[in-house]
Amino acid sequence: MAELLLKVGDGAGYVDGDCLCAFTDHRISCCHAEMICHPGKAVLTGVGLRDNTAVARDYLDTVYQYRFERVNRTQVKRIALATMTEEIFGPESMDVDLYIKRRLRHGRHRIFGTVGAEVWHGGRQEKSPAKMAQVWNAIETKTPLRKADHNLWPMGRLDVKHHLAIRASDMTEEESNGMVDPQLDWDAEGKSRLDADGKDVQLARRNIHIEWRDLVSDIGVSVDSVLNRDVTVGGTKQIPNGMMQITSKEQPIQTDRKRLLSKYRGGSIL
Repeated sequence: MAELLLKVGDGAGYVDGDCLCAFTDHRISCCHAEMICHPGKAVLTGVGLRDNTAVARDYLDTVYQYRFERVNRTQVKRIALATMTEEIFGPESMDVDLYIKRRLRHGRHRIFGTVGAEVWHGGRQEKSPAKMAQVWNAIETKTPLRKADHNLWPMGRLDVKHHLAIRASDMTEEESNGMVDPQLDWDAEGKSRLDADGKDVQLARRNIHIEWRDLVSDIGVSVDSVLNRDVTVGGTKQIPNGMMQITSKEQPIQTDRKRLLSKYRGGSIL
């Protein structure tokens, strides 16, 4: 399932019905996993290091390219997590004591382990669906939280007062990006026209314009309530960890892509 945030009324260069944001199920899943597994939420041990058993450690072990483990006072072992190959670095590469000392000054540091055997992560991050499946398996194993309860984008109060959130059938990341691309001026050869500065000529801020008035009956609200900024068009959803989030209503999913994109302006999504 995906969630779209639509502009209500004209303003800031947008027109009523422009698709401001498009969140795929994968992006929603990543967002919640990042919040749940934030290293700053991992318990600090008596010596000020993060608890090795915290779900944050599982998250970092899953998404990062490397894990670093202190071997002794002067050496660090770097593990490539995709292959589990190891490489040792000595004092010629880094001052381990100084590095860890500096990191521990920050209250939200990401240093796990025990004194003399500290652990941290680095390199590229990969947040593919397969990686997120591993992360959610760790979350559901170590906490009472369930992925099924985290299927809406955690929108703020102003988001749902000033805009309209609707749910749609899931889409690819490419389609999601295309939903928020600008409408460009194309020439007869299918190339975008450029202005005097060599930049694409934009005809509109968004490639996708959705006539939300045709959808309000599905959502169960009136046009007047959507237009009234004193009314929160959205509900509160209590999730197991006690955090309150403002979300779109529990509404039917818009599965008719042709109807949803009836005001399509042309561009990267056909």
